[in-house]
Amino acid sequence: MAREPKSSFSATVKVRYNDDGAAATVIPEENSVVVEFDASNLAITPGQLAAFYVQDESGSRVVGGGWIDKVTDGKSQMANRDKR
Repeated sequence: MAREPKSSFSATVKVRYNDDGAAATVIPEENSVVVEFDASNLAITPGQLAAFYVQDESGSRVVGGGWIDKVTDGKSQMANRDKR
């Protein structure tokens, strides 16, 4: 199991299976994360799953994700963390 990040990081966040993903900042909190998209993403609703991808020397890999609890505006959301 990978270490949990202690500070925010950049990621591509996918909300749907066929989603190309959107650039965002993932901000870890106590038992959740806040995702702040670089551009407004209005099609997000509670109950969807968000997956966080980062690029490394091997390509794109999933580093975490979780169920969306609430959407506070078109730009940011709260998701419960799923440790990977």
